[in-house]
Amino acid sequence: MSADLTIGYFAKVQGGFAYKSKDFKEAGTPVIKIKNVGQGRLLFDDYSCVNDELVNATKDFLTRPGDVLISMTGSGPSQPASVVGRVAKVSKNDPLAVINQRVGRLVLREKGSIDLRYLYYLLSTKNAKDYLVYNSTGSANQANISGKTIESLPVPKVSYSASITIADILEAMDDKIELNRQINQTLEQIAQAIFKSWFVDFDPAKAKIVAKHNGRDPQRAAMCAISGKTDAELDQLSPNQHKQLAATAGLFPDELEESELGLIPRGWGVFNIGTIADIIDCLHSKKPKAAKDKTDRILLQLNNIGNDGLLYLDDTFFISEEDYKKWISRIEVSDGDCVITNVGRVGDVAIIPKGVRAAIGRNMTAVRLKDKFPCAAFLITLLSSKYMRREIEYRTDIGTILNALNVKSIPKLRFVYGGNRMIETFENMVSPILKQRQQNVIQNVSLSQIRDTLLPKLLSGEIDLSQVA
Repeated sequence: MSADLTIGYFAKVQGGFAYKSKDFKEAGTPVIKIKNVGQGRLLFDDYSCVNDELVNATKDFLTRPGDVLISMTGSGPSQPASVVGRVAKVSKNDPLAVINQRVGRLVLREKGSIDLRYLYYLLSTKNAKDYLVYNSTGSANQANISGKTIESLPVPKVSYSASITIADILEAMDDKIELNRQINQTLEQIAQAIFKSWFVDFDPAKAKIVAKHNGRDPQRAAMCAISGKTDAELDQLSPNQHKQLAATAGLFPDELEESELGLIPRGWGVFNIGTIADIIDCLHSKKPKAAKDKTDRILLQLNNIGNDGLLYLDDTFFISEEDYKKWISRIEVSDGDCVITNVGRVGDVAIIPKGVRAAIGRNMTAVRLKDKFPCAAFLITLLSSKYMRREIEYRTDIGTILNALNVKSIPKLRFVYGGNRMIETFENMVSPILKQRQQNVIQNVSLSQIRDTLLPKLLSGEIDLSQVA
């Protein structure tokens, strides 16, 4: 394949609409701003909306499944999460949205000339990203690219059928990655729902109180609250399932009492993180240099810490043996340890999976369970819960540039503790969920690496497509 064509030969870049600040509402149709264009997919964790009247007036900027969007403003390459030229494909599961200014959309000039997905994967390559950054204008903190710059990107000469085959191969891996991500999202919601019901809302205890007041069996009421089953459905359980459910229900009292956190089940207590875990800070102020060659010495950075309790190592920073020894002078995190970000992205947490040992970078703190509290699944579910987010926000110092959570405040973070047997029961239920989520992340890293290895070879013609079934 020869690179004698450009994206502009096949497609034009349509810029987004210049919505004004006064147009943005809390409800309505989402607006895709540059911050909503992630690496490969759209991000809807924080977005603005516009009303139906304005959407109808700007319907030419509505998204469609399969659209390829690109951020035309961003940072330099030192900040990958916000770098200019990020490209995302609109999924069929994404909500209908409108495109804001400085977000470009590729529009094919002629159907049947090339598969649009092929152009998406071309823009996802390192060479394409480097090309756009190199040809951007502005500063390292605010780099800009024009539609003409995007359209000038070279495209290998490829037949329409070959572009479809290449896109199909790469998309199959992306689809599996997305499926794993959705499964993980569902598994996280399950774990968090159990935690909230047991340790925040105290549903089984409250069910017992109501049942006792109404002259019904408190034990069966709690069993219904825990399992989500009706009283009649409990009788359909196997003897072993019934026995386990009854044992769990028996751990909840049928009375509440006052505490510093409000009403909690009688006999339970208010603990703090420092009671069950040791808090170890990273004291280093300067980031070490990256190792010249790949090593097995990992330095965790903020981009490795998800907002879902998991560690992501698809973008790993390796350091030398000498630097590694310096950075683990206080702690080397390993299986079961947690890390929490305490500057900037305050309160994001991740658990260290089995087989990983690493030094922790700046702006994060390690949380290691004490020996008498071996419940890693409980700890990470607690730390990543909405309840703990509120507790962290309460103790966060709001700065003019960056927010910060003082390391001394982390041991003081409070939670309701229902006793060792209760925590062990929760651990036994949630630990398999956490394990499955970690396995899905590992598989996604592997799939991403395979995809990224195949990507340039498929696009350049190095791989013979005639051998692909």
